[in-house]
Amino acid sequence: MMINKRSRLRKSIVIIGTCALVALQIVSRASCRAPGEYDIKAAFLYNFSQFVEWPSSAFKDANSPIVIAVLGDDPFGRALDEVVQEQPTGGRRIIVKRFARPRDIDHCQVLFVSTSEKNIEKSALELLNGKSVLTVGETRDFIKHGGIIRFTVEKRKIGLEVNLERARSENLKMSSKLLKIAKVVKE
Repeated sequence: MMINKRSRLRKSIVIIGTCALVALQIVSRASCRAPGEYDIKAAFLYNFSQFVEWPSSAFKDANSPIVIAVLGDDPFGRALDEVVQEQPTGGRRIIVKRFARPRDIDHCQVLFVSTSEKNIEKSALELLNGKSVLTVGETRDFIKHGGIIRFTVEKRKIGLEVNLERARSENLKMSSKLLKIAKVVKE
């Protein structure tokens, strides 16, 4: 029992450490400042591509990239572009797209819904039902509105809430490593 707890703790530290290292790489490329909240969140978005498995139907073909997209105002600046730059995952390259409106979303595997879209968040998420998109947001009602992963911030630490039932309904398989560092919640 004690060994399992230690093992889980080590794995959680490795995942968080990896996210922090990626965030630090972004910062070192940009300047000599400490990583900010959105540098770390950008690293998490990249790491989700390594800890989530999509069905083949989520891609146009076997060579399609993993698309990480932002809907609405982009809080990441260059951080998201820099973290995915030249870092393929699972044999696929990763690209970043930005969409101004929900109807503009053409194809993506990970979608970060900006807080600027709070008033239309629920309807935007409904448009993605059945498309195997890992939706990520940070508003208080994001999970309630049908989102899959919600960033939380408590005492200046970033946490994750995951709606595992919603992920399963979208045919997304989440790694146990990801689930160990997240709080599993329901709508």
